[in-house]
Amino acid sequence: MNTIFSLDNAVLGRLDPVSATRTFRDLLWCEALRSGLSPHKAVISLRTNVSDGGIDARVDGSPIVDSILVRGTTYFQVKAGDAFKPWQPSLLKKEFFGGLKAKPSRETLAPGIRACLQSRGPYVLVTFGHDLTPATACQSERHSRRTAQCVRVQAATRRCVGTGAAMQSDRALPCPRLATPWER
Repeated sequence: MNTIFSLDNAVLGRLDPVSATRTFRDLLWCEALRSGLSPHKAVISLRTNVSDGGIDARVDGSPIVDSILVRGTTYFQVKAGDAFKPWQPSLLKKEFFGGLKAKPSRETLAPGIRACLQSRGPYVLVTFGHDLTPATACQSERHSRRTAQCVRVQAATRRCVGTGAAMQSDRALPCPRLATPWER
């Protein structure tokens, strides 16, 4: 059932990097609030054209409800458009190590991803250009795990979230429902 609050995956897939990051930032702030955290615990920049070390956002804290956020630090990488295909190992290698020809090692890991893996924090890849099926999400997570294991570092979890999962209130990033005037 579509409502005025329904989001169209096709529209989300056409977002440019700044708009996708802004949308994700708003969802992350909602999730922080829903989880009992201050939105100030979410660090995310709209400067999408600067080197970020493979991490676009992070949230520090201890959520009080079940959430994609975990105790400690949760790390996020946001991808807009359909050019990045997380189920392709070569693109994950480029993301983790900075290039297709880079030799995988701890030294060549992108600094943000290295910090994530060393702290054993969850690494969540959010793709706005793809509404991933469960099979494709699993394949992407498997490739991400293999990419991290090739340098003998393991993160607590690796998740790959497509637009469908990120936008459903009962899945990855639930937003609090809007309160009616008499509930405020």
